[in-house]
Amino acid sequence: MKSKELFVAADGPRNEEEKKKTDAVRDYIKKNINWKCKIKFLFREKNLGCKYAVSGAIDWFFKNVEQGIILEDDCLPSQSFFRFAQEMLEKYKDDRRIMHVSGTNVGGISKIKEDYFFSNISNVWGWATWRRAWKHYDVEMRDWEKYRNFSKIKRLGYGGFLLRLKMLRVFNLTYLNKINTWDYQWAFAIVRKKKLSIIPKKNLITNVGVGGGTHTKNYGDEKSFAQHELNFPLKPKELVEENKEYFARYMKTYMPNFFKKSIEVVNYYLKKIFS
Repeated sequence: MKSKELFVAADGPRNEEEKKKTDAVRDYIKKNINWKCKIKFLFREKNLGCKYAVSGAIDWFFKNVEQGIILEDDCLPSQSFFRFAQEMLEKYKDDRRIMHVSGTNVGGISKIKEDYFFSNISNVWGWATWRRAWKHYDVEMRDWEKYRNFSKIKRLGYGGFLLRLKMLRVFNLTYLNKINTWDYQWAFAIVRKKKLSIIPKKNLITNVGVGGGTHTKNYGDEKSFAQHELNFPLKPKELVEENKEYFARYMKTYMPNFFKKSIEVVNYYLKKIFS
């Protein structure tokens, strides 16, 4: 797809050796945007890291546009993804119940008659949103203090003992800046506002960085899926409600060793209590 308006952001190098690589990538991008479009660049001179480089780039993006598609460099989209995202952005731009349009469908294909559905899962492997939604994002998670214990986190919609422990740990480590990322903050913003995401019937994104990317080296249970194409016009999902089956499938897919991993979570809190 040849976009009429394109925004390209890149973090800065961490050293001189990396600078050779980042310069080469930037030159390649400039030379290969060979169609007529409005283009803006945000090339950092210094390395900010995943947390501030990505969140800052999206802040910059939404200072320029009201709505748009976000793709990181390891996310390979199908052609259907662009049209799907564009149509969803237009159809739901004023629907405050929706904050996120996902290109990822965990498991590949959902057995539904419509071409999309709604979930509280907000995967960021190829996604889209609106300025009106992104304004609720806070990279520092300053509201986390209101939910920062086992009983209060239930208000975010996390049921079940182990899941609540898991999300309590993930959000807390992100809040304490012990996980250098930007996306848990976006997930927190969505569940905090009790909003939904749009999920396509078929997976439209393949993450080519899983297992070898800078931030996915240790994802032993992480999985990327084959991409598909949707048929247009889309068969709409008229009732805006959470698809609970998808949440269960997401948990089963990404946490096959969930009970085993929960020992790590319990140990984390025991150490905090007795240290």
